[in-house]
Amino acid sequence: MRIKHLVVSVIALAVSTPGTASPTSTTVFAWGDGHQGKLGYDHGAISSTVVNPMSDSDEVVAFDGGDHFSVLLRTDGSVWVVGSAAYGVFGQGTTHFAGSFTPLKVPGLAPVKAIAAGWTHVLAVTHDGSIWAWGDNGTGQLGNGAPSWENACWCEESPVQVEGIDDAVAVAAGRFVSYALRADGTVWAWGTGGYGQLGHGSSGVASFVPVQVSLPGKTIAISTRLWHALALQADGTVWAWGFNSFGELGIGNSPFGCQCEPTPAKVLGLTDVASIAAGAASSVAAREDGSVFAWGFNRYGAVGVGDTTDRHTPVAVPSVGGIVSLSASYHVLARTSAGEVWTWGRSEYGQLGDGTSPQTGCRCETTPAKVAGLDRVTVVGVGTLHSLALRPRDVTNLVADPVIAGAAPPTMTLRAVLTLASTGEGLNGSPVRFSAGATVLCAAAMTAGTGTEAGTATCGLTTAQQLAVIVNGGYTAAFSGTPLLAPIQAQGTLV
Repeated sequence: MRIKHLVVSVIALAVSTPGTASPTSTTVFAWGDGHQGKLGYDHGAISSTVVNPMSDSDEVVAFDGGDHFSVLLRTDGSVWVVGSAAYGVFGQGTTHFAGSFTPLKVPGLAPVKAIAAGWTHVLAVTHDGSIWAWGDNGTGQLGNGAPSWENACWCEESPVQVEGIDDAVAVAAGRFVSYALRADGTVWAWGTGGYGQLGHGSSGVASFVPVQVSLPGKTIAISTRLWHALALQADGTVWAWGFNSFGELGIGNSPFGCQCEPTPAKVLGLTDVASIAAGAASSVAAREDGSVFAWGFNRYGAVGVGDTTDRHTPVAVPSVGGIVSLSASYHVLARTSAGEVWTWGRSEYGQLGDGTSPQTGCRCETTPAKVAGLDRVTVVGVGTLHSLALRPRDVTNLVADPVIAGAAPPTMTLRAVLTLASTGEGLNGSPVRFSAGATVLCAAAMTAGTGTEAGTATCGLTTAQQLAVIVNGGYTAAFSGTPLLAPIQAQGTLV
C-alpha cells in the first residue's frame, strides 16, 4: 500500500465580536441595487444573482449596509467604506468626491470592534468602548453634543467622538437616530425623536447626546433600520419602541396620535428569542429552536407568510427553520446554522439573489426561498435595497503527485496542523473539511492542546483527486506562513 502524508499549516487569528465572523481569508458577496457602487464592483445598476464578490473584501469580519453605501470591518480593526460618499460617510475629511467602487479605509480610527451603518451616517466602537461617528448630523445622530448645521452638508466628514459613553459593546444606526448597547446591558439613544425613537417616554424632541432608553432588564442585542428599534433582553423577550403605523412594534395598534410608542413595550407572544432584526417598517425574530416570526409592514412581503397584509403582532414564517441570525430592510436575509441563506420581501432590485428583478405586481417574494449558489455563510447583512453575505474563501488547491494519482487505489492521509496565536482551549472539536470543489472528501475534528501547543485534524482518503482544504471555525489555511492561493505539489514519502 502506498501511503502519503500531507501537512497543511493553519494560522489562527483571535478576533471575536458580536455578529461577526473570524476567518482571515474571506469573500464578501453583494447583490441587489448597485447604484453608486455600494456592491463594491462596477457591475451596473442591478445584480440579481450572487455571483460577484465585492472587490478587496479579504479579511472582513463584519459589515453593514446604509442607503447608498456599505461599511466593512476587517480583522485588524480598520473600517472601510464603499459606494456613495454623500454626507461624508467615507470619513475622509471631505465630501468633494462622488464615492468609490473599491472600499476605502477610514483614517484616524483606533482599532474597531463593532460597526453600524445608518441611512446616511456611520458608527464605530473602538476596543476601549468609545464610540466614533461620522456622516449626516442634521438631527444630532452623531452624538457629539450639537448638530452640524454650520457645515454646508449638515454633516461631519471625519470621525467625531460620541459623548458620555466609554463602555459600548454594540451599536445600531437608523434614519437620523443612533443606539448603543453598554457593558452593563443598558441601551442609550441619540438623534431624532419625532416618533419616540429615543425610548425615554416622549416624542418630537431630538437629543444631541446619548440618553438612556427605558428598558426593564438587561439587553443583549439591539437593532434598528429606519424609525423603530428592537431590544432583545437576557430573558429572551423582545421590546420595541418608535414608529408603529404598520404594526412594526408587534404590540397591536398604538393609542398615541403619533402612531408610535415613546416608551419600550414588550412584543406580544414572543419568548426564547435568540436573534432580532428591525426592518424598514417591519420586524423579524428567530427563536432558540430556529423558528422565525415576523410582523409589521407587509406591502413587499417582508412578513414572509404568502400575502401582503400588514401584521400588528408576530406570526410564524413558514417553510424556514434552523435560523441563527437575521438582517432586514424592506427584505429579509436569514442565515441557518449550516451556513445557508434564505430571503423574502422586496425584490425589484434583485436583492433576493434569485436571478429576478420584477417590476410589476408586488415586486416581491412573499415566502422564503433559499439563495442558490451560496453556502458556508457566516454573516449576513442588508442595506436599504442591497444584500451582503460573508463566507470563508476556498484558499487553496492541493494536488496529488502523478505517481500517487496513477496508483490503484492509493491511500492518502491528510493532516491539518493548527498553530495557535494564543490559548488553544476551546478549539477541540472544531471541524476541518477536506474537499474537492463542492464535494466533501472527508472531515475531521480538530484536537487542540493548551497554551500555544499545536493541534491537528487527520483523516484518510482512498482517492487521489484534486483537493481543496477548507478550515471551518474561523482560521486561514496557510503553508509555511504564506496563504495557499496557488496549487502546490503534495510532498511525502512513498511506502
